Amino acid sequence: MLVDSEGMPDFWVTLYVTENLRVSLKQTAIENTIRDIIHLKLWEEINGRDLISEMSQANFLSDADIFVIRDHCLLNTRTLREWHESTHKKNVAKLSVSHPMTVAHLAGVSKNHAANRLVHIAGFLHFTAQAMLRERADFTSLAKTIDAMKEQIIAQKPKGLGDSLQHWLQRYMFYIEREVVSRAIKMPCQFDSDDLMSEIQQGILTTM
Repeated sequence: MLVDSEGMPDFWVTLYVTENLRVSLKQTAIENTIRDIIHLKLWEEINGRDLISEMSQANFLSDADIFVIRDHCLLNTRTLREWHESTHKKNVAKLSVSHPMTVAHLAGVSKNHAANRLVHIAGFLHFTAQAMLRERADFTSLAKTIDAMKEQIIAQKPKGLGDSLQHWLQRYMFYIEREVVSRAIKMPCQFDSDDLMSEIQQGILTTM
């Protein structure tokens, strides 16, 4: 379960899971959805945003926000977090050795994975906005805006979702390259194989 900065379960994520997901989805699907919401939370962290607070004031995602989130969904969560944390480290010289990564080296995910993320994020934001604002006198008009926001997010799903052999070879070579670098600096990363298997699983689930 996703927790907030104080270690408490995130209220809105918990409510979304309880009311929308547990009634119809298996545990694996719920966990995948939560991971996609975590990816959205990382976007908020990187950009200094609080979408829950903004939507509580009826301030919804702009077109520019949606386009940036679309691109954010194409990136691997762990390597993006590593990059984000590395940019806030004081010892840059030490960092370059322990985290040999630049923006250009960020790992990506499959188009199917990115599409799933966008659908899950759209569903979460749609549910949360409606739940927060339904008591407002102008909710009827707001609901149309909320629906439009959801539709626009989903419309950003990458085209041509079939993953080719070339894509998976590229993904495999990316992790091989990371392994070579990690061994060279004697800092192996135990999560790389898990990340690769997670990408493969996501690809399988979205084609079933």
